[in-house]
Amino acid sequence: MIELWLKHYGPQWLFPLAAIVLVPFVAKGIFGFQRSRSQDRKDFLDLWPKRDQTDDLWLQVAVRHAYGTYLPAAVLRYLISQPQGARALLEVSEIWPLIDWNDESGQLYWRDPRYFSPAARRWDYRFSLIGYFISAAVLMIGLWLVLAGYAKGGWVEWTYLWAGSVATFYLLAKQERLKTAEDSLPRWLGKMVWEGGNYNHAKNVGRMVPRKPRRSKRSAD
Repeated sequence: MIELWLKHYGPQWLFPLAAIVLVPFVAKGIFGFQRSRSQDRKDFLDLWPKRDQTDDLWLQVAVRHAYGTYLPAAVLRYLISQPQGARALLEVSEIWPLIDWNDESGQLYWRDPRYFSPAARRWDYRFSLIGYFISAAVLMIGLWLVLAGYAKGGWVEWTYLWAGSVATFYLLAKQERLKTAEDSLPRWLGKMVWEGGNYNHAKNVGRMVPRKPRRSKRSAD
């Protein structure tokens, strides 16, 4: 059957056909994921009134059921104490892949030390946004060329298109996370203790690689 399909329609339509066949399985997986998230929220609502909130482990696991991220207990208690605690938990959970908690010092820090600089974050956001539009445009053009028969529809071409789609969604998620961090971080975490003083201060940050001191000519002699 595959040979007849290739003979009449060409190889460029083989992968779209495979994608159509896989759609029910993908939809089933997405539905299962949504159902799992709904179940997590239900578990959270069941857990919340049943235990003492002074238990750090219980608090972290309970919030994980609702927001999908394990947050440090100190951060959780600080966010919950805010007037809009639920919103604070939601937005901080979204940007948590960018930041982390130092267990020894009890301070927050950027996972990427460059982000202690506001200019670096802005440039990274702009590059991610521009890269997203370029990647999406190239992906659409490549897909049109293959489906219209102007380019071969072999394994190599479809592998490149798949890699392009992964890169496109990665850049989209990155720029969205950086935008959320720029809007939400000062509001919810700006008053907490950060390495180096605050989230916009990269000086004397232990996570950054220290420069080696230069040896003077006199000491070398």
